[in-house]
Amino acid sequence: MSTPPKKFLPIPLPPGLEPPAPKKNPPILAPLPPSRLPGQETEGLGNFLAAISKMKWAYIVSYDLNAWDTFNYMPFFTELQDSLDWWHFLTFTWIVVRHDTLIDLGKVLRSKLHSKDRLVILPAKGPADGWLPEPAWEWIKEHLNKEW
Repeated sequence: MSTPPKKFLPIPLPPGLEPPAPKKNPPILAPLPPSRLPGQETEGLGNFLAAISKMKWAYIVSYDLNAWDTFNYMPFFTELQDSLDWWHFLTFTWIVVRHDTLIDLGKVLRSKLHSKDRLVILPAKGPADGWLPEPAWEWIKEHLNKEW
């Protein structure tokens, strides 16, 4: 025969130390203000997307190009140089500053590469460490956000 589980009684709190009454959770989707008309619900989203499209993003672009003898890579390099700003102190690596999202930049760059090539694009954030000439570090300090 098993023993029934013990029941624990809560310890009563002294008067004046009772926990506060639980708060009601606010609604997840608040109703639209009465000044808005039907069809204007996406105005905030449109403003958000417009703001995102104007932001500057820094990316590390690294690649291996494997079809030099049969493929024209000038459009690829022109696209990198057409960035708002760019850094190219390593042979197969660039840091670019653009308005594009990472996904959009990937689509653009992949369209300018051969199927045998390799490409990786990463968000560029600081701090950074390595062995580079002073102008490379000055550019990095000026253009990359320090995340920690």
